[in-house]
Formats: sequence, C-alpha cells, structure tokens
Amino acid sequence: MRLNLNGFVAATFTAFGPDGQLNLPQIEKQVEALARSGVIGAFISGTTGEGQSLSSDERRQVARRWCDVAGKDFAVIVHVGHVSLPEARALAEHASRCGAAGIAAAPPYFYKNLTIDDIVACSAQVASAAPGLPFYYYHFPLMTGAAISAPLYLQKASEQIPNLAGLKFTDDNLTDFGRCLSLFGDRMDLFLGREGMILGSLATGGCCAIGSSVNFMAPIYHQIVDAFRRNDLAAAREAQYRAIRILAVFAKFGGLRAMKAAMNSIGPDCGPPRLPLRVLDDQQQSALKDELDSVGFGDLTRPAQSATR
Repeated sequence: MRLNLNGFVAATFTAFGPDGQLNLPQIEKQVEALARSGVIGAFISGTTGEGQSLSSDERRQVARRWCDVAGKDFAVIVHVGHVSLPEARALAEHASRCGAAGIAAAPPYFYKNLTIDDIVACSAQVASAAPGLPFYYYHFPLMTGAAISAPLYLQKASEQIPNLAGLKFTDDNLTDFGRCLSLFGDRMDLFLGREGMILGSLATGGCCAIGSSVNFMAPIYHQIVDAFRRNDLAAAREAQYRAIRILAVFAKFGGLRAMKAAMNSIGPDCGPPRLPLRVLDDQQQSALKDELDSVGFGDLTRPAQSATR
C-alpha cells in the first residue's frame, strides 16, 4: 500500500490569526498557491505545522479542513504522531474518516532510549487505527531523539505493519537514505525531508520530497529536477547551491519561525507562530529580508518557465 507519489509535497504551516487561534479559511488559499507552483500534496501538522503545539481538537479541525478543500488530485498526508498512543490512534482514525490520502507518525519522543523494536511497536499501534490508509514513519532523530537505523526500521516494520508505505526521512545521512532506496525504493514511498540534499537524493534514486521551504521555493526545486533529468548536472548543481544558500539564511534566523515570516511576506499569510516559537521582531525581520535579498530569494521564488508536475 503506497501513494506512489513523484514530486514535491509541502510540509505546510498551520495558519493562525492575530489572536493565535486557527485561521481555517486560509487553508484553501494555501492549497491554491501550492497547486499553482506544481506541488502535489501537503504534509500537515508536522514540525512545520507546529503539530505538537496544537491541541488534538485543533489538529482534527486542521485535518478536516485540508481534506475538504484539497481535491482528489492533491494528496493530504496527516501527521498524527503524539506522545500518547491513544491520542495518536484517535487522530489516525479521524484522518481516515476525513478522507486523507495517508497518515504519518513520529515516535513518542518524551521517553528516551527507545529501541527500534519499541518504535516499531508504537508505529504498529498507530497504523492499525487506520488500516485502509498508507502509513509513513516520520524519521526525524534530531527532534525525536530516536536515532535509529531507517533501513532497519523499514525491514522490521514491513514485517509487522501491513499498511506501511514508507517514510519521511528528515536526517542528513544520505548514505542511510540511499540504503532505504536500494532496499525498498521499488515498493515504498521514501520522501526526502532535507531540501538541501535533493540533488544527492536524485542521484541515488529518490523521486519525492517533503519540506518546509517547498511552500515557497518549489520553482527552484523543479529546476533541480528538470536539469537532472536532461543530464545538465552543472545547472542542477547551481540550482541546488542557490537553494542551500537560502536555507542557510533561514537557519541563521531561527529556522521555522524565519520560514513562516518569509511565507507571510509572499502569501498566503499564515500568521504568527505559537509559543514556544516567537515572532521575529522588526529588526530581525529587516535583517532577514536583507540577507534573503542578497542571495536572490525573490528571483528564485518566482514561477519557473518549466515546472515538473
């Protein structure tokens, strides 16, 4: 069971109003903007969507709205991971009722030193709550502390989870990702979660990615793919290097909160982040804009002449 996606999926921001409450009507604008840029789906309520800062009821509202407005040709993968397995299962059941294309889950992250068998067992509990949907493991060891072998996870989990469809690989270990591709790439969706490694992923056989910056940088990622497919490696490298320079600016200014500020400047406006993340102050906003301008951010986010669909 898999979605068999080929292209870019946006790890979407959760839209808040000035009062910090959900701004659900903005989701339709997000879908429209992503579809125009050639993005094929959304990964909602993950790290970028501040899913761990939302109540379970808020996460259900967000999932319902995305599924209602997305349409059949735009895949919505709902992140349902939670420190509480009963809550994660309830969110998975709800995603299934909403008509989501698939679900994903990071492992419970509070108790450290979980073994790979513990993590597979947790995944099986969540996946079994929505047996009709593809299930994706959210591999993000920097945030969860679960520094396990992704290829070994897929091997063990495939023996216990009938609806296992692949994973979102948010790690810098391209060798580990390549191993996943070599062992499971013909039967699973293996989403790269590091936009700075797209070219490396393509070279090792990757075909799909999920990322925060896909919300507003899809054109340059399409450029990388297009150049790679026509065997123009020099152009592919140059596009990847430019993306890396932009991503480095975001990292300098706080990562997610800086990306949300950039998203708001381009539109649709997704509002402020929620504590513990803080809004950039005026001085930080100005400095961020200056540095992004210095690496050509405005030019690179304009629609490309040829966009891979």
